[in-house]
Amino acid sequence: MARNLTGKQAKFALSVALGKSLADSYREAYEPANPTAVSVYSNARRARKHSGIARRIAELQVKLLPGPEDMQALYQHALAVATQLTLLSEDDKVRLRAAQWLAGEAEKRGKLAEEASKLSNEDLEKLEEMLGAPAAEDVAPAKSATEILAELRQEARVKQQVPALETRYVEKCVPGHFPPRVVRVPVRNPAGPEEA
Repeated sequence: MARNLTGKQAKFALSVALGKSLADSYREAYEPANPTAVSVYSNARRARKHSGIARRIAELQVKLLPGPEDMQALYQHALAVATQLTLLSEDDKVRLRAAQWLAGEAEKRGKLAEEASKLSNEDLEKLEEMLGAPAAEDVAPAKSATEILAELRQEARVKQQVPALETRYVEKCVPGHFPPRVVRVPVRNPAGPEEA
């Protein structure tokens, strides 16, 4: 079982999880005598690799992620992570994929902005046409809302009514009899008398 983190280690983990650099987080948590010393950087990297601190940073990063209801913040976070990966990842393939994703997102943004400007121009033209036409308040509606609702309800009732089933008889030969024997069999006609 892992031991608990010290106060300084927990402060360092929180600072890193919030997005501060390792060196700044180390300076803030441990308050070294010489904050510009080269040892600050090596100590910060060593502290980051500590298993308890690394686990705590991961836990805090998950808790600090924006929720799915805040899509804009989630998108901003994804952009920030991709940007960090293009700069800081040690794997060339990861850096390349992150850069490709960022380029694709930038291209999408450009297309969306272009489409938005087109839509706004079209909307302006429609508004100008509408302003030139007589106002909707000037023309009285043909039917009131209650009349329209009543018609809709009436149509729904008509659709729900099931046509009356008419019974008719068909003569059918009974096999195995000589002379042939005919029996009348009732058959329901769901279409009604018009289509029989």
